[in-house]
Amino acid sequence: SLGKEQLQYTGQRLNQLNVTFYRLIHSGMVRAVESAQIIQQQLTQQLDLIEDKNLTEGLPVAPVPYAGISQTYVDVSQTTFL
Repeated sequence: SLGKEQLQYTGQRLNQLNVTFYRLIHSGMVRAVESAQIIQQQLTQQLDLIEDKNLTEGLPVAPVPYAGISQTYVDVSQTTFL
């Protein structure tokens, strides 16, 4: 409940910034969708909610160049770089 309250305050604060927003982009994770909806409810602007699968948690491929930031189970020696 605290997180939901904080999201409501976030939406209210975004209204006060006097900035025009055009869309609200979120990952497909359940909590991210709910968060986007709660923020949207507080905004005076009507924004499109857009799911971007690139924002999903986890690292589907090793980064190029490898910087030592990938998950432990990613084996970069077996990765094909495009």
